[in-house]
Amino acid sequence: MDNKIKMEIVTINNSNIDDIQNHFDFLPKEYIKSIKDRTDINEYLNKIYNLAERYEIWDKKDLIAFVAVYINKGITVPAYITNVSIVKDKQGLGLAKRLLKYLIEDLTTKKYKKIELEVKEDNKPALSLYRSFGFIKQEDKSNQGYFKMVLNL
Repeated sequence: MDNKIKMEIVTINNSNIDDIQNHFDFLPKEYIKSIKDRTDINEYLNKIYNLAERYEIWDKKDLIAFVAVYINKGITVPAYITNVSIVKDKQGLGLAKRLLKYLIEDLTTKKYKKIELEVKEDNKPALSLYRSFGFIKQEDKSNQGYFKMVLNL
């Protein structure tokens, strides 16, 4: 993958299931383990492909960053971010921040009122990122090592 990325380009739902699976092959092992500890990974990827809106950044043909959000229940139900992932060798370039900014602007334009997500309580980079956008801790799920964060739009 090329180190020069057109970070201003965000696409929506251009990926297919193979792109998503290939993307997950380049994620940190700890991240994949945290998903596998909670659910079947193949079912999860299929659910993302079939039900989520996917905000994506590509490096040529490689899906290097994406946010998956469930918004299929209408604006009266909070949008739910199920995945924020950046391939390992592209982390630290501001890609997650770019995707979240685009997603929040898009959902605000579509009149959504709230975005929710769950985050692992020891994931300090993710916590810092979400707090920088105004997400606040809402609910403790400490029995699983996760808690809910909410952003009111």
